Amino acid sequence: MHGSIKGQIMHLFNKSGINKIGQSKLQDKTSARMALAAEGRSGTSTNIAGKTGIHAISTKENYLDKWEEIARFAKEEYGIRDLEKVSTDIIKEFLEEKIEKGVSYSHWNGYAAAVGKLEKALNDYSTKYGRGNSYDLREAVSPLRAEAAAELPRFEGLRHYADPNKLICVIKNPAHQLAAKIQYESGLRIAGATSIRPEQLRGITSDKFTGKAVGQISYIGKGGKAGIA
Repeated sequence: MHGSIKGQIMHLFNKSGINKIGQSKLQDKTSARMALAAEGRSGTSTNIAGKTGIHAISTKENYLDKWEEIARFAKEEYGIRDLEKVSTDIIKEFLEEKIEKGVSYSHWNGYAAAVGKLEKALNDYSTKYGRGNSYDLREAVSPLRAEAAAELPRFEGLRHYADPNKLICVIKNPAHQLAAKIQYESGLRIAGATSIRPEQLRGITSDKFTGKAVGQISYIGKGGKAGIA
């Protein structure tokens, strides 16, 4: 594969088949479970992740940023400029470096998940275009997971704000403030609160807890599940 690091990553994302944005994640997972059952493998979250694509824009941005980090590490440490030449050993050193730097455990797990998707994208790309390559990048993750769990810091604070309304009031950008209000009142994730389309609007109803008149929207949540907020 030729071109800049960013160019190669976008090419891989768009041409490998891992780009599933706009498609049903639930259906993708169902197909993955069926394929795993046919192979006699268990439907663990890791195995399912290895057979499903990337469905959310936020997930895409997160993973592609990490793929870029991996590619730059391979270039700087080994002079490798071709994303298709990233090996399990390189991934292992990359993840070891993250442990040495003391990133949070959740952040390290994010890198591990991105490695799994990179492995799938490279394998699918190789099969689709007859490249003759086979990748087992996740093989680098398992031996390091116990060390990462034992040594890396974990978040121990509170995951909520003492006074959300006060926080919302100091947000200066009106669009951002509106998104924060929607998030607070509905419980939606950031992606859901910032990408509402007209067809999602469901009119006004009465809040079952407060009795106040509130707006409703339909949404597709994590795992492709539909809901009303």
